[in-house]
This record gives sequence, C-alpha cells and structure tokens, in this order.
Amino acid sequence: MAKVGLNGKLHTKMPDIVDMSFDQACLKCPFCGFEYNHPTRVRVLQKPLAVEVTADNVIVREGEVGGYGRGSTIELEFYCENGHLWTLEMHFHKGIVFLEAVGKEVDLKAGIKEFWRD
Repeated sequence: MAKVGLNGKLHTKMPDIVDMSFDQACLKCPFCGFEYNHPTRVRVLQKPLAVEVTADNVIVREGEVGGYGRGSTIELEFYCENGHLWTLEMHFHKGIVFLEAVGKEVDLKAGIKEFWRD
C-alpha cells in the first residue's frame, strides 16, 4: 500500500488506488484502500500561473506557484470518509505524464468542503 516519503507525505503506486470490483474503475484511498472518497479541490499549475477550484472559489495566482520541473501539474484532491486527505497528482514533461498519489491524515470535523453532488 502506501509509504511515507522523504517529505513526510504519504506516497503510493498508482495500481494501489484503483478498485476494479465495480462495473467501472473507482478510486481508493492510498492510506486505507476505502472506496468512499469525495473531491474537494482541483489545481492546475502552469508556470507562472496556478488556478485552484474549490466548492466556494476559483483562485488564480501568478508568480512562484510550485509544481515539478519544467512541465505542468494537475492536482485532484479528495478526502476519504476514514479521515484521510489525499491528492492525485499528474505531472507533464516532454509528452510523458507521471502519476503520483500523496496524502495525510486529517480531522474530518474540521469542515472539509467537497464539490456539490446529488
């Protein structure tokens, strides 16, 4: 399953976060493997801009925005109903897309807002 990296964040291999037991692939939490995850944020880092979409806001920042190397990064953030906040990161460089899942434990009572759903 998941390992703690040098930066203290949890990292996992991509096959560990996909469950094929349903009619289609679904995401599993990289901490515990639970299927119940809720989207909370989308972030696109395309230097020098960062665009972040949450349940409440769309924020555009300019300047030092982080990311990896020279390519762009797309981050999809989720919270797991077992108390984990994790991000599926896609890094682009020279036609190659790198995937990584990183996360941390959170207090779900802290009022994490998810995107609207029916």
